[in-house]
Amino acid sequence: MVGNFIGHTKKLKNNTIETQSLRDHLLNTQKYAEKYASDLSLEHVAGLAGILHDLGKYQSKFQEYIIESTRKGDQSKKGSIDHSSFGAIFLRDFISENFSEKENYYDFLDFGGILENAIFSHHNYLGLKDYINPDLMSPFLNRIEKFKDDEEKKRQLKKCKELFYKDVITEEKFTKYFQLAFDEYEAFISKIRNKVTLKTEQILNENAKNNKQVMLELQAKYFLSEYVYSCLLDADRTDATAFKLSKNPNFSDNTELFEKYYSKLVGKLHKLNKNDNSKINQLRAEISEECDQAAERPSGIYTLSASTGSGKTLTSLRFGLKHAKLYHKKHIIYVLPYITIIEQNSEVIRKFLNDNKDDSQNILEFHSNVSQKVADKSEETTNTLDLTEDSWDSPIIVTTMVQFLDSIFASGTKHRRRFHNLCDSIVIFDEVQKVPIKCLDMFNEAVNFLKNFGNTNVLLCTATQPALEEVKQKLDLNIDHEIIPNLIEHEQQFKRVEFIDKTQNDDGIDLVLNSIQAAELIFKKSQNFKSILGIFNTIDVTKKIYSNLKNKFDSISDQIKLEYLSTNMCPADRKERIKNVLNLVKEGKRVICISTPLIEAGVDASFECVFRSLSGLDSLVQAAGRCNRNNELKLGKVYLLNMDPSEEHIAKLNEVKTGKDQVLELLSEGIKADDFLNANVIKKYFEMFYSKLASTMSYPTNGINLENYIDGIKNVHELAYQSKRKDASKFEKLTQFSGSETIAKYFQVIKNNTKSVLAPYGDKGEKLIADLNGNQDINSLIMLVKDAQPYIVNLYDNKFNQLFEEGDIYTLCQVGNEVIYAFRPYAYNKLVLGDRKQIEKSIF
Repeated sequence: MVGNFIGHTKKLKNNTIETQSLRDHLLNTQKYAEKYASDLSLEHVAGLAGILHDLGKYQSKFQEYIIESTRKGDQSKKGSIDHSSFGAIFLRDFISENFSEKENYYDFLDFGGILENAIFSHHNYLGLKDYINPDLMSPFLNRIEKFKDDEEKKRQLKKCKELFYKDVITEEKFTKYFQLAFDEYEAFISKIRNKVTLKTEQILNENAKNNKQVMLELQAKYFLSEYVYSCLLDADRTDATAFKLSKNPNFSDNTELFEKYYSKLVGKLHKLNKNDNSKINQLRAEISEECDQAAERPSGIYTLSASTGSGKTLTSLRFGLKHAKLYHKKHIIYVLPYITIIEQNSEVIRKFLNDNKDDSQNILEFHSNVSQKVADKSEETTNTLDLTEDSWDSPIIVTTMVQFLDSIFASGTKHRRRFHNLCDSIVIFDEVQKVPIKCLDMFNEAVNFLKNFGNTNVLLCTATQPALEEVKQKLDLNIDHEIIPNLIEHEQQFKRVEFIDKTQNDDGIDLVLNSIQAAELIFKKSQNFKSILGIFNTIDVTKKIYSNLKNKFDSISDQIKLEYLSTNMCPADRKERIKNVLNLVKEGKRVICISTPLIEAGVDASFECVFRSLSGLDSLVQAAGRCNRNNELKLGKVYLLNMDPSEEHIAKLNEVKTGKDQVLELLSEGIKADDFLNANVIKKYFEMFYSKLASTMSYPTNGINLENYIDGIKNVHELAYQSKRKDASKFEKLTQFSGSETIAKYFQVIKNNTKSVLAPYGDKGEKLIADLNGNQDINSLIMLVKDAQPYIVNLYDNKFNQLFEEGDIYTLCQVGNEVIYAFRPYAYNKLVLGDRKQIEKSIF
């Protein structure tokens, strides 16, 4: 029967069953895993996991099950037969039988542990098994002990082992392959130890050195485990999907493409500079040249502290393309804080590289959408959606900070399979100061691994460079990290606005404005400025100021456009409104736009005057970036307002409130608002800001800090020993690993307390609702839901429940496990700001 064992099946349209041999699946997975892990010279390590991961499918009962379930189309027993334990236990026994007498036996056990866990967990939605969890249990050890106590499984393992050696690889060849894998692992661990020794000698005294070395080594091992796991997941899913789709995966070297794109971009930039020799464009060209030269430096962590409006998108793209072609990197990955920025930046990238803003060839724009929520969460079923989207195997990827962090820490094997593609790549973080505070320590540890051991080049872009090297888990910046050589001169050259502090009266008394007073101030300034932008921290106060302004403009005859923007609008609606406002500004028409902070980043706007309610310094600078962006005026005006907290309600927005408090403290110390663009002031602000929020940077949740589960030693000392457990010593050997499952269980970049509701906005929104309400097969529904993303409004539970009870929202359909909701035709307009027809009458 050797050679006839089945790895996967699929039912064809004529009801016949096509099979993939288990041997082919194991060898293909090995081959793909080797390909992925070759980036870090760990090909045999990942290949070993690949060739063993489905060893348990050699069980006769699994073979009976897979044929029967395919023939009947019955997936109800999927996952009921354990096949993922067998390869792990096989490897554990192999190490014990062959290396237990070796002096470095514990090194073999550590090595085996990484592979065993990857194999155990390749269908585990929460990722790698915890070696120790908050309950002082070890799911990893329990999995082993449970198998060892099962006599039938041990008998089955013996048969699987015999078949494996006959069907796939001889024992002699396997032993040689294992030794190659172990040698690679040892070399990588030596690299880790050499690096952390050097680092600790630089920053610590002798007494603290050993503990720091252990911690840094454990952190690196954690991410090494995730890397091997990611290679296995991607290899396994790639082969399974290739079989399902009858489509071989495409592996290509992107160097030639990056060379082509680099030449095209540089040519277009030179042409642009020749046609536009304005002062600001020449300054942008100088920064672009600085980035071009910096791209020749070795991979590391670099900063681009460029002012808003300095052309960071194209400048950083030039940096990425040149470094990629020089150092043969796999991918260029843009990471941005907001989907609105992604949409704009993606269009710019497509336009310059593909000559068409809608041509997405070689450029994957990837962010959260409902289709990912409705995907099969069992992960047992091969997802036949776009393989490139699932694995991030695209030359250029534009994604969000949420998706970046999810690819390392979140639940779902689809997320974790992407991690290895962050290595040997270029990762560009735009607006890096927007890393969520609770994720900051974990972010720094992950990026440090990518730089120090993942062969990744990292660029941190922002006008307000955060002091990430000053927090507890310090970001390991290169010594020569800043690309712009003279920041002070750069600030003066790009100074286009004047900050005006309206938080005090002329006599020095604190000035706190309510929505009526803020509207009055904006109304008065509308006599002096053609275009005004007002940005406020919450939807409620923004809506009130808009309404107050609308009432004022009703009483006069001046022709002016008054517009309102908020996150209660679906993306398609916001995009259209923003486009209309920007066109009016460019045409020199009179316009006032009152908005929540959604407009202050990623929108290429140039208003004459901006009003911004106090928030963090980075938000104030971003808002200023929407003022006089192209130097149309000598200086634009940015007014800072202190809004009444009884109307703005930021007490529960901890980061916004803390940022506002620190800005007020800077002002109270005598720092002038007009110095907020100064690099030294920005650094001081972030040091103050991070100091206030230091206790929240390690992702505290459910009585634990998730960051502690990256280096397992903390768990042992803080949990096992402090609890005085008699068996605490048994966990000592587990400190080389930690709690991936625990992290995945609780990790959410954005707390998921919202529900998605489809808006009947425009003809497309109405059609999507009608189509989803019709009879569709599951694949058609998934694609419809994906297309509906621009028409989705995410509502917090309390608001959703209110509208649902009032009948303004109804259940549209169910796709998989996900319920899809929609607004009644009138309800969306009511949510945004009253009746839509009344809103459109805001042109006077």
